[in-house]
Amino acid sequence: MRHILIAVLMLIFLPAAAMAMSFKGEIRAGKPYFIQVDTDGTIYASQRNRSITVMDKEGKVKFILGGKGKKWKKIIKEPRGIALYEDKLYVVDAGLGRFSVFQKDGTFLESFGSKGSKPRQFNSPNGIAVYKGIIYIADTGNKRIQVVGPNGVYLGSIGTTDEGQSLLKRPVDVAVDHRGYIYVVDVQDEFLKVYRQDGSYVGPVKGVRKPSSITMDVDGLYVSDAEMYNVKKFDYDFNPVVAFGTKGTGRAQFELIVGMDVGPDGFVYVADPKRGIIQIFDTGRVDGAPVLDQAPPPTSVVWAADSDFMLESLAWDPKREILYGVNKKEKAVLAVKDGKLLKKIKIAKAFPIGVAVAKDGGLMVVDGKKKYVYKLKPDSYDVDYHFGGSGSREGYFKSPSDIVVSNKGEVYVSDKSAKRIQVFSSDGI
Repeated sequence: MRHILIAVLMLIFLPAAAMAMSFKGEIRAGKPYFIQVDTDGTIYASQRNRSITVMDKEGKVKFILGGKGKKWKKIIKEPRGIALYEDKLYVVDAGLGRFSVFQKDGTFLESFGSKGSKPRQFNSPNGIAVYKGIIYIADTGNKRIQVVGPNGVYLGSIGTTDEGQSLLKRPVDVAVDHRGYIYVVDVQDEFLKVYRQDGSYVGPVKGVRKPSSITMDVDGLYVSDAEMYNVKKFDYDFNPVVAFGTKGTGRAQFELIVGMDVGPDGFVYVADPKRGIIQIFDTGRVDGAPVLDQAPPPTSVVWAADSDFMLESLAWDPKREILYGVNKKEKAVLAVKDGKLLKKIKIAKAFPIGVAVAKDGGLMVVDGKKKYVYKLKPDSYDVDYHFGGSGSREGYFKSPSDIVVSNKGEVYVSDKSAKRIQVFSSDGI
């Protein structure tokens, strides 16, 4: 009965979209895994034989990156996810535990990372996405998404701190939409999980039994389903739009879906390494569909070029153009300007975990040790006053986690253990 009901539901929401579907053809492509399609139709496909095949839109090979020769031994070993951004090609390498950057003509530029479990170290990485210059990598073996700046500076990880469904177990692919929402395919949990730029969890995209890969378009997202052997499209409200494909070796049939991408014409390219082909579909995207407003990437990348310190819980002072962030290792709040450390701000016997800019230009700092919120004076950063403390009553905190100050000067403090957000006036009342 369960399968019958699902089939009926599919018929309810699919017929209008299904009429716009058409099969455009297939390209022989070795054993393609992850793929990317450039604006001129050039196709990049990572292969099992330690290489990346670059083809024109007809499938004719232009050139090959990698191989078994000595030249490539320390450059490409086991290519996985690939991404195109501006004039560069980004390649995740599971064998070398890193990602490398090439020009689109195949010229090697640089590489970042190594094998391991520390920041900017990788264990069997797979998918990659680049959004506004920020690089997101599915670090499969370390159960996280690593976020890296354009120059390789580690910015943070997603899916490692919370509990329950938001905790990543085996992420294999990642994509970012126009809002900055981060989509992660977790094959162990069998969920497509969605996160915000700050790493907070939005929830799952429902309707896919076993997601295996994902790609974005201007009007929605495409997700492959390893159990149903098909591709499903959703709009950005996560409503199902269309599904296509079945198991088999005919047209619009798949034996294994690993990578997908959307070309400049709106056609969907689907890589099937078992069949050795890339199939192409027209899902009826309207020509000239407007590009949606884009959210900014993490602001910390502005300073990444010259900084060798880690910042968390960022706060920006637009008047003085100073970036503040918590450095847990130093037990301090760092003030950064123009990529250089301006000041290291410490509070006696405190362990800062959150920071915000107060209305007068001073700072509000959350202390994870004593559960206080400290108000620091502008410029001198001396303690002006504090409020709060450890407790469960109103005005106290069990496990404060972050802080925000509104334009009116109101102070919002989140308390994870108490499951609440408390609001105070600018003087802590």
